[in-house]
Amino acid sequence: MFVAPQVNANELFYLACQAGDVPVVRSHLDRATSGALDVNQFTHHQDTPLCVACVEERLEVVSLLLAHPAIQVNLRILRWHLPLA
Repeated sequence: MFVAPQVNANELFYLACQAGDVPVVRSHLDRATSGALDVNQFTHHQDTPLCVACVEERLEVVSLLLAHPAIQVNLRILRWHLPLA
């Protein structure tokens, strides 16, 4: 029997940003407005959903993230880089 690993809402949001899954990203951003999700949480790779969306060139996701008031665009990631630099 296969048992799927437990994935929390922040991880799902990160994976949706990485994959460019716009409907899932929108749904999670709606939850973030109510404080139910940390849209700036760092992963174990020391990056954020905005970082991975930029690296993967998910432009529609990047636009959605930048339009959201909770996104912090100046969070420094690994090696002190900024996601939009």
